[in-house]
Amino acid sequence: MAGSSPSATPGPKTLCFDLDGTLCTNTFGDYEVAEPYASAIERVNGLAAAGRRILIFTARGTATGIDWEEVTRAQLGRWDLSYDELHFGKPSADVYVDDRGVPTATWLRGDGFAAPGFSAAATLELPTVAPPPLTVVVEVGRTYAGAPLRLADHARRARTLAQAAAVPDVPSVGEIQAAVLERLAAHTSAFADRPHPDDDLLYATSLTGRSAAVLLDTWEAPTTAPLEVACRWLHEAARGLNGLLASEPGADGIAVRAGTGGGDGSWPVERLETGGWKDGLGGQLGLVRDDRLVLQEATPIRSVESAWLHELLPDLGIEVEERRIELEELRDADEAVILTMPWCLVPVAMLDGSRLGRVSPGPVARRVLAAWSAAVDCDLGAQAGRLAAYSASTSRQLVSRAE
Repeated sequence: MAGSSPSATPGPKTLCFDLDGTLCTNTFGDYEVAEPYASAIERVNGLAAAGRRILIFTARGTATGIDWEEVTRAQLGRWDLSYDELHFGKPSADVYVDDRGVPTATWLRGDGFAAPGFSAAATLELPTVAPPPLTVVVEVGRTYAGAPLRLADHARRARTLAQAAAVPDVPSVGEIQAAVLERLAAHTSAFADRPHPDDDLLYATSLTGRSAAVLLDTWEAPTTAPLEVACRWLHEAARGLNGLLASEPGADGIAVRAGTGGGDGSWPVERLETGGWKDGLGGQLGLVRDDRLVLQEATPIRSVESAWLHELLPDLGIEVEERRIELEELRDADEAVILTMPWCLVPVAMLDGSRLGRVSPGPVARRVLAAWSAAVDCDLGAQAGRLAAYSASTSRQLVSRAE
């Protein structure tokens, strides 16, 4: 990973990665035109730099007898992938990462009349998620300029959600906070510098309960700790923004395209069964009319970012209302926004191909983002724009080398 100097970290020493569909696009035999997945290449290179032994394996030529070794080695070289060995078959390793892998537990808990681990109704014959053997509650937070602000709020919310889901022996708020801080410190210590000057860390706290009685035949003593924390860099999440942006990202921030059709490269806006519309990625949809902010009705256990926004608005003189949002009023709004982690407030510039308002971000979104940025000592809009631009640039460079 550019700009990093990882130190030795604990974990499996030998990791084996499938190639097509895992590190690059699956071309189903047309291997010369495969394109690398930037995030996957970056992560593997980071593991290699941290001292892991990296094995690549592929089934290329297994069915046809064609020798793809020269083509494959040339591709891995163009993609600057760090690896120790390339195998056309399955080598021995501590961990296998494969887009077609089916865990034993998935096969045991899945549909007894379908292909193991696969959905009978799936359009693409790829592994599906099995019924979960355990109850898991996940809460996501982030650092701001390196500091995990509102950590206690995230820990309290995670604990409340876990208790509501009947997870037994839920850790205390202090224990959750300590686990997050320990994981953030470990992740940061592996790198002398952040991958990008604007980078921050995302963390996901998971609280795990017991298996359901219906799965007693496959029950084993849990190997997952009741409290786990996983981290990833903010620029990795920013890479996912690039296909949704209404204009080129930059220092002034971002604005996205939204769509009600789904699957069209837009941020999804979905209809509620009870009427009205919502953010399809779990945040809160919002619109502005006459300097009044209308938000999609919040969940009973309000998100940390939603509670934070309500604290900011009184000082800005912006009235807020939470209720059902209809599609036509969204189309006619002065502004549209999405309240979501990790970007806090995302301006929406277009809906179903039509522009919303006169400019995006609009004046209300700019005021909210400015106040939020001041509260966290980090220019949130500029950070999102610069990280999206950085991720887009690194992805283009990788694809360019591949060509």
